[in-house]
Amino acid sequence: MFTVKYNVYEESPSRKTHEDQVNVHGDDCDRRSKNALGQLKEMCMRRTVLMSCLLLIMTVGLATIYVLHFELQGAWNRESTDLGRKYQQLRDKQDTEFADVEAKYQKLRDKQDTEFTDLDQKYQQLGEQQDKESTDLEGKYQQLGDKHDNETRLLRNNIEQNKRDADVVNQNTKSHLMNLTASFEKKDGQLMALINENAGDSANRSEWMSAALIGAVTPLYTSLGWTRSGRLFYKCFGSEKVDYSTAQANCQKYHGRLASATLRDPIVVRNLLIAGRLDCRDAWIGFVDRQTEGVWKWSDGGVMNNITTGWNENEPNDLDANEDCAHIHTKSQNKLLLNDIICTLKLGYICEIPI
Repeated sequence: MFTVKYNVYEESPSRKTHEDQVNVHGDDCDRRSKNALGQLKEMCMRRTVLMSCLLLIMTVGLATIYVLHFELQGAWNRESTDLGRKYQQLRDKQDTEFADVEAKYQKLRDKQDTEFTDLDQKYQQLGEQQDKESTDLEGKYQQLGDKHDNETRLLRNNIEQNKRDADVVNQNTKSHLMNLTASFEKKDGQLMALINENAGDSANRSEWMSAALIGAVTPLYTSLGWTRSGRLFYKCFGSEKVDYSTAQANCQKYHGRLASATLRDPIVVRNLLIAGRLDCRDAWIGFVDRQTEGVWKWSDGGVMNNITTGWNENEPNDLDANEDCAHIHTKSQNKLLLNDIICTLKLGYICEIPI
Protein backbone atom coordinates (compact mmCIF):
# COMPACT_ATOMS: atom_id res chain seq x y z
CA MET A 1 0.00 0.00 0.00
CA PHE A 2 1.23 3.44 -0.74
CA THR A 3 0.00 7.10 0.06
CA VAL A 4 -0.10 10.00 -2.27
CA LYS A 5 0.55 13.33 -0.64
CA TYR A 6 -0.66 16.56 -2.13
CA ASN A 7 0.29 20.14 -1.44
CA VAL A 8 -2.51 22.40 -0.22
CA TYR A 9 -3.06 25.20 -2.55
CA GLU A 10 -5.79 26.62 -4.57
CA GLU A 11 -6.64 24.30 -7.30
CA SER A 12 -8.31 24.94 -10.54
CA PRO A 13 -11.30 22.75 -11.51
CA SER A 14 -9.36 20.85 -14.14
CA ARG A 15 -6.60 20.08 -11.72
CA LYS A 16 -9.06 18.89 -9.15
CA THR A 17 -10.54 16.47 -11.62
CA HIS A 18 -7.12 15.10 -12.36
CA GLU A 19 -6.44 14.55 -8.72
CA ASP A 20 -9.69 12.73 -8.32
CA GLN A 21 -8.75 10.41 -11.13
CA VAL A 22 -5.38 9.78 -9.54
CA ASN A 23 -7.05 8.95 -6.25
CA VAL A 24 -9.38 6.51 -8.02
CA HIS A 25 -6.48 4.80 -9.69
CA GLY A 26 -4.63 4.57 -6.44
CA ASP A 27 -7.51 2.88 -4.72
CA ASP A 28 -7.83 0.43 -7.62
CA CYS A 29 -4.17 -0.43 -7.43
CA ASP A 30 -4.41 -0.92 -3.73
CA ARG A 31 -7.34 -3.25 -4.15
CA ARG A 32 -5.58 -5.25 -6.83
CA SER A 33 -2.51 -5.53 -4.69
CA LYS A 34 -4.58 -6.90 -1.89
CA ASN A 35 -6.22 -9.42 -4.19
CA ALA A 36 -2.87 -10.55 -5.65
CA LEU A 37 -1.38 -10.88 -2.19
CA GLY A 38 -4.35 -12.99 -1.09
CA GLN A 39 -4.12 -15.23 -4.12
CA LEU A 40 -0.39 -15.64 -3.54
CA LYS A 41 -0.98 -16.62 0.07
CA GLU A 42 -3.70 -19.07 -0.95
CA MET A 43 -1.42 -20.58 -3.59
CA CYS A 44 1.36 -20.97 -1.09
CA MET A 45 -0.99 -22.60 1.36
CA ARG A 46 -2.20 -25.04 -1.32
CA ARG A 47 1.34 -25.94 -2.31
CA THR A 48 2.25 -26.41 1.32
CA VAL A 49 -0.75 -28.72 1.85
CA LEU A 50 0.06 -30.59 -1.36
CA MET A 51 3.68 -31.02 -0.38
CA SER A 52 2.61 -32.19 3.05
CA CYS A 53 0.23 -34.78 1.49
CA LEU A 54 2.92 -35.97 -0.89
CA LEU A 55 5.39 -36.24 1.97
CA LEU A 56 2.82 -38.15 4.02
CA ILE A 57 2.06 -40.51 1.10
CA MET A 58 5.76 -41.13 0.50
CA THR A 59 6.27 -41.78 4.19
CA VAL A 60 3.36 -44.24 4.30
CA GLY A 61 4.62 -45.90 1.07
CA LEU A 62 8.11 -46.27 2.42
CA ALA A 63 6.74 -47.68 5.66
CA THR A 64 4.55 -50.12 3.71
CA ILE A 65 7.45 -51.14 1.52
CA TYR A 66 9.60 -51.70 4.59
CA VAL A 67 6.89 -53.77 6.26
CA LEU A 68 6.33 -55.82 3.08
CA HIS A 69 10.06 -56.26 2.68
CA PHE A 70 10.34 -57.42 6.26
CA GLU A 71 7.43 -59.87 5.85
CA LEU A 72 8.73 -61.16 2.48
CA GLN A 73 12.18 -61.55 3.95
CA GLY A 74 10.71 -63.58 6.80
CA ALA A 75 8.63 -65.70 4.42
CA TRP A 76 11.67 -66.21 2.21
CA ASN A 77 13.71 -67.25 5.18
CA ARG A 78 10.99 -69.68 6.32
CA GLU A 79 10.57 -71.12 2.79
CA SER A 80 14.32 -71.45 2.46
CA THR A 81 14.47 -73.27 5.77
CA ASP A 82 11.59 -75.61 4.77
CA LEU A 83 13.12 -76.26 1.36
CA GLY A 84 16.47 -76.95 2.94
CA ARG A 85 14.90 -79.38 5.42
CA LYS A 86 12.89 -81.12 2.64
CA TYR A 87 15.95 -81.28 0.44
CA GLN A 88 17.88 -82.88 3.27
CA GLN A 89 15.04 -85.35 3.83
CA LEU A 90 15.00 -86.22 0.13
CA ARG A 91 18.77 -86.64 0.17
CA ASP A 92 18.49 -88.92 3.23
CA LYS A 93 15.65 -90.90 1.56
CA GLN A 94 17.61 -91.12 -1.66
CA ASP A 95 20.67 -92.34 0.19
CA THR A 96 18.55 -94.96 2.01
CA GLU A 97 16.89 -96.15 -1.22
CA PHE A 98 20.23 -96.21 -2.99
CA ALA A 99 21.64 -98.32 -0.19
CA ASP A 100 18.63 -100.69 -0.44
CA VAL A 101 19.00 -100.93 -4.22
CA GLU A 102 22.68 -101.56 -3.89
CA ALA A 103 22.02 -104.29 -1.32
CA LYS A 104 19.40 -105.91 -3.58
CA TYR A 105 21.75 -105.66 -6.54
CA GLN A 106 24.45 -107.34 -4.52
CA LYS A 107 22.03 -110.10 -3.52
CA LEU A 108 21.03 -110.60 -7.16
CA ARG A 109 24.68 -110.71 -8.17
CA ASP A 110 25.37 -113.29 -5.46
CA LYS A 111 22.32 -115.31 -6.55
CA GLN A 112 23.38 -115.06 -10.18
CA ASP A 113 26.87 -116.20 -9.32
CA THR A 114 25.44 -119.13 -7.35
CA GLU A 115 23.08 -120.11 -10.18
CA PHE A 116 25.84 -119.76 -12.73
CA THR A 117 28.03 -122.03 -10.60
CA ASP A 118 25.18 -124.56 -10.35
CA LEU A 119 24.57 -124.39 -14.10
CA ASP A 120 28.24 -124.83 -14.77
CA GLN A 121 28.29 -127.91 -12.54
CA LYS A 122 25.14 -129.29 -14.22
CA TYR A 123 26.62 -128.60 -17.65
CA GLN A 124 29.74 -130.45 -16.59
CA GLN A 125 27.64 -133.34 -15.30
CA LEU A 126 25.59 -133.41 -18.51
CA GLY A 127 28.78 -133.42 -20.55
CA GLU A 128 30.12 -136.34 -18.55
CA GLN A 129 26.76 -138.12 -18.85
CA GLN A 130 26.66 -137.46 -22.59
CA ASP A 131 30.15 -138.85 -22.99
CA LYS A 132 29.14 -141.92 -21.03
CA GLU A 133 25.96 -142.39 -23.06
CA SER A 134 27.91 -141.91 -26.29
CA THR A 135 30.31 -144.62 -25.17
CA ASP A 136 27.37 -146.88 -24.26
CA LEU A 137 25.65 -146.16 -27.59
CA GLU A 138 28.81 -146.96 -29.48
CA GLY A 139 29.05 -150.26 -27.61
CA LYS A 140 25.36 -151.03 -28.28
CA TYR A 141 25.76 -150.02 -31.92
CA GLN A 142 28.69 -152.41 -32.21
CA GLN A 143 26.64 -155.14 -30.56
CA LEU A 144 23.69 -154.44 -32.89
CA GLY A 145 26.06 -154.53 -35.85
CA ASP A 146 27.40 -157.87 -34.76
CA LYS A 147 23.88 -159.13 -34.11
CA HIS A 148 22.75 -157.85 -37.52
CA ASP A 149 25.63 -159.65 -39.22
CA ASN A 150 24.77 -162.87 -37.40
CA GLU A 151 21.06 -162.52 -38.24
CA THR A 152 21.93 -161.74 -41.85
CA ARG A 153 24.01 -164.90 -42.10
CA LEU A 154 21.21 -166.91 -40.50
CA LEU A 155 18.63 -165.29 -42.81
CA ARG A 156 20.69 -166.13 -45.86
CA ASN A 157 21.00 -169.69 -44.67
CA ASN A 158 17.25 -169.82 -44.07
CA ILE A 159 16.53 -168.36 -47.51
CA GLU A 160 18.71 -170.94 -49.15
CA GLN A 161 17.02 -173.66 -47.11
CA ASN A 162 13.58 -172.22 -47.98
CA LYS A 163 14.49 -172.23 -51.66
CA ARG A 164 15.38 -175.87 -51.42
CA ASP A 165 12.18 -176.58 -49.51
CA ALA A 166 10.18 -174.49 -52.03
CA ASP A 167 11.47 -176.59 -54.87
CA VAL A 168 10.23 -179.68 -53.10
CA VAL A 169 6.87 -178.00 -52.32
CA ASN A 170 6.49 -176.88 -55.93
CA GLN A 171 6.83 -180.43 -57.07
CA ASN A 172 4.25 -181.54 -54.53
CA THR A 173 1.96 -178.55 -55.39
CA LYS A 174 1.92 -179.33 -59.07
CA SER A 175 0.83 -182.84 -58.30
CA HIS A 176 -1.80 -181.54 -55.86
CA LEU A 177 -3.14 -178.96 -58.36
CA MET A 178 -3.56 -181.63 -60.97
CA ASN A 179 -5.60 -183.64 -58.49
CA LEU A 180 -7.69 -180.52 -57.55
CA THR A 181 -8.35 -179.68 -61.20
CA ALA A 182 -9.72 -183.12 -61.79
CA SER A 183 -11.81 -182.83 -58.63
CA PHE A 184 -13.20 -179.37 -59.64
CA GLU A 185 -14.13 -180.63 -63.07
CA LYS A 186 -16.04 -183.41 -61.39
CA LYS A 187 -17.73 -180.95 -58.96
CA ASP A 188 -18.56 -178.53 -61.80
CA GLY A 189 -20.36 -181.27 -63.64
CA GLN A 190 -22.32 -182.17 -60.54
CA LEU A 191 -23.21 -178.43 -59.98
CA MET A 192 -24.47 -177.98 -63.53
CA ALA A 193 -26.55 -181.09 -63.15
CA LEU A 194 -27.99 -179.71 -59.91
CA ILE A 195 -28.76 -176.35 -61.58
CA ASN A 196 -30.49 -178.06 -64.50
CA GLU A 197 -32.45 -180.20 -62.13
CA ASN A 198 -33.67 -177.31 -59.89
CA ALA A 199 -33.87 -174.33 -62.28
CA GLY A 200 -35.60 -175.74 -65.34
CA ASP A 201 -35.57 -173.17 -68.18
CA SER A 202 -32.93 -170.44 -68.70
CA ALA A 203 -34.88 -167.67 -66.91
CA ASN A 204 -35.34 -169.78 -63.80
CA ARG A 205 -31.71 -170.88 -64.02
CA SER A 206 -30.49 -167.20 -63.87
CA GLU A 207 -32.82 -166.37 -60.98
CA TRP A 208 -31.72 -169.47 -59.04
CA MET A 209 -28.03 -168.65 -59.56
CA SER A 210 -28.52 -164.99 -58.42
CA ALA A 211 -30.32 -166.15 -55.27
CA ALA A 212 -27.54 -168.61 -54.59
CA LEU A 213 -24.93 -165.86 -55.06
CA ILE A 214 -26.75 -163.44 -52.72
CA GLY A 215 -27.06 -166.15 -50.10
CA ALA A 216 -23.34 -166.83 -50.41
CA VAL A 217 -22.12 -163.21 -50.12
CA THR A 218 -24.63 -161.95 -47.53
CA PRO A 219 -22.64 -163.16 -44.49
CA LEU A 220 -19.50 -161.53 -45.88
CA TYR A 221 -21.13 -158.11 -46.51
CA THR A 222 -23.05 -158.04 -43.23
CA SER A 223 -19.86 -158.81 -41.34
CA LEU A 224 -18.37 -155.68 -42.95
CA GLY A 225 -21.27 -153.45 -41.86
CA TRP A 226 -23.44 -153.57 -45.01
CA THR A 227 -27.22 -153.99 -44.84
CA ARG A 228 -29.12 -156.09 -47.39
CA SER A 229 -32.32 -154.95 -49.08
CA GLY A 230 -33.42 -157.37 -51.79
CA ARG A 231 -30.58 -157.57 -54.27
CA LEU A 232 -28.88 -154.47 -52.88
CA PHE A 233 -26.44 -153.95 -50.06
CA TYR A 234 -26.12 -150.42 -48.64
CA LYS A 235 -23.89 -148.77 -46.07
CA CYS A 236 -23.51 -145.27 -44.57
CA PHE A 237 -20.03 -143.72 -44.31
CA GLY A 238 -21.04 -140.86 -42.01
CA SER A 239 -17.64 -140.22 -40.45
CA GLU A 240 -15.85 -139.79 -43.80
CA LYS A 241 -16.33 -136.17 -44.91
CA VAL A 242 -15.58 -135.83 -48.66
CA ASP A 243 -16.92 -133.95 -51.69
CA TYR A 244 -19.44 -135.50 -54.10
CA SER A 245 -16.92 -136.72 -56.68
CA THR A 246 -14.75 -138.40 -54.03
CA ALA A 247 -17.82 -140.05 -52.48
CA GLN A 248 -18.81 -141.37 -55.91
CA ALA A 249 -15.30 -142.73 -56.52
CA ASN A 250 -15.22 -144.38 -53.07
CA CYS A 251 -18.48 -146.22 -53.79
CA GLN A 252 -17.09 -147.41 -57.14
CA LYS A 253 -14.16 -148.99 -55.28
CA TYR A 254 -16.73 -151.40 -53.78
CA HIS A 255 -18.10 -152.01 -57.33
CA GLY A 256 -21.12 -149.95 -56.30
CA ARG A 257 -22.54 -146.43 -56.59
CA LEU A 258 -24.00 -143.64 -54.47
CA ALA A 259 -27.37 -144.66 -53.01
CA SER A 260 -30.30 -144.34 -55.40
CA ALA A 261 -32.46 -147.47 -55.70
CA THR A 262 -32.24 -148.11 -51.96
CA LEU A 263 -33.77 -144.69 -51.26
CA ARG A 264 -36.76 -145.60 -53.44
CA ASP A 265 -37.34 -148.74 -51.40
CA PRO A 266 -39.98 -148.13 -48.67
CA ILE A 267 -38.42 -150.83 -46.48
CA VAL A 268 -35.01 -149.14 -46.57
CA VAL A 269 -36.53 -145.71 -45.90
CA ARG A 270 -38.49 -147.13 -43.00
CA ASN A 271 -35.25 -148.55 -41.59
CA LEU A 272 -33.65 -145.11 -41.95
CA LEU A 273 -36.56 -143.35 -40.29
CA ILE A 274 -37.73 -145.77 -37.62
CA ALA A 275 -35.39 -148.68 -36.97
CA GLY A 276 -32.32 -146.46 -37.00
CA ARG A 277 -30.15 -149.13 -38.66
CA LEU A 278 -28.63 -146.45 -40.89
CA ASP A 279 -28.50 -143.07 -39.17
CA CYS A 280 -26.77 -141.01 -41.85
CA ARG A 281 -28.30 -137.56 -41.95
CA ASP A 282 -26.64 -134.90 -44.11
CA ALA A 283 -25.07 -137.46 -46.49
CA TRP A 284 -24.40 -137.51 -50.26
CA ILE A 285 -26.75 -139.65 -52.41
CA GLY A 286 -26.74 -140.48 -56.13
CA PHE A 287 -29.06 -137.67 -57.26
CA VAL A 288 -27.75 -134.77 -59.43
CA ASP A 289 -28.73 -132.31 -62.18
CA ARG A 290 -25.22 -131.71 -63.48
CA GLN A 291 -26.05 -132.41 -67.12
CA THR A 292 -29.19 -130.27 -67.42
CA GLU A 293 -30.19 -127.72 -64.80
CA GLY A 294 -33.48 -128.71 -63.20
CA VAL A 295 -33.43 -132.28 -64.58
CA TRP A 296 -32.52 -134.44 -61.60
CA LYS A 297 -31.33 -137.99 -62.27
CA TRP A 298 -30.56 -140.95 -60.05
CA SER A 299 -27.20 -142.68 -60.38
CA ASP A 300 -28.97 -145.91 -61.48
CA GLY A 301 -31.15 -144.11 -64.04
CA GLY A 302 -34.34 -144.36 -61.94
CA VAL A 303 -36.98 -141.64 -61.51
CA MET A 304 -38.01 -139.60 -58.46
CA ASN A 305 -40.27 -141.53 -56.08
CA ASN A 306 -42.42 -139.06 -54.17
CA ILE A 307 -43.52 -141.83 -51.80
CA THR A 308 -40.13 -142.39 -50.12
CA THR A 309 -38.18 -139.21 -50.92
CA GLY A 310 -39.02 -135.56 -51.48
CA TRP A 311 -37.53 -132.09 -51.43
CA ASN A 312 -37.28 -130.04 -48.30
CA GLU A 313 -39.32 -126.82 -48.17
CA ASN A 314 -38.33 -124.29 -50.87
CA GLU A 315 -35.88 -126.79 -52.39
CA PRO A 316 -34.26 -127.24 -54.84
CA ASN A 317 -33.37 -123.55 -55.24
CA ASP A 318 -29.97 -123.76 -57.03
CA LEU A 319 -28.55 -121.00 -54.82
CA ASP A 320 -26.03 -118.84 -56.72
CA ALA A 321 -26.66 -121.14 -59.74
CA ASN A 322 -24.12 -123.58 -58.32
CA GLU A 323 -26.08 -126.27 -56.43
CA ASP A 324 -26.18 -129.42 -58.55
CA CYS A 325 -25.88 -132.28 -56.01
CA ALA A 326 -28.46 -133.58 -53.52
CA HIS A 327 -28.01 -134.83 -49.97
CA ILE A 328 -30.30 -136.06 -47.20
CA HIS A 329 -31.15 -132.92 -45.26
CA THR A 330 -33.77 -134.06 -42.74
CA LYS A 331 -36.54 -136.60 -42.13
CA SER A 332 -40.31 -136.35 -41.98
CA GLN A 333 -42.77 -139.02 -40.86
CA ASN A 334 -42.48 -141.25 -43.94
CA LYS A 335 -39.97 -139.50 -46.22
CA LEU A 336 -36.36 -138.52 -46.53
CA LEU A 337 -36.27 -134.79 -47.37
CA LEU A 338 -33.52 -133.70 -49.77
CA ASN A 339 -31.64 -130.45 -50.36
CA ASP A 340 -29.46 -129.25 -53.23
CA ILE A 341 -26.02 -127.84 -52.35
CA ILE A 342 -22.60 -127.18 -53.88
CA CYS A 343 -20.94 -130.43 -54.94
CA THR A 344 -17.56 -129.45 -53.45
CA LEU A 345 -18.76 -129.39 -49.85
CA LYS A 346 -17.53 -132.23 -47.62
CA LEU A 347 -20.22 -134.57 -46.26
CA GLY A 348 -20.69 -138.23 -45.40
CA TYR A 349 -22.18 -140.53 -48.05
CA ILE A 350 -24.29 -143.66 -48.61
CA CYS A 351 -23.15 -146.42 -51.00
CA GLU A 352 -25.16 -149.27 -52.52
CA ILE A 353 -23.94 -152.43 -54.23
CA PRO A 354 -26.28 -154.18 -56.66
CA ILE A 355 -25.96 -157.98 -56.83
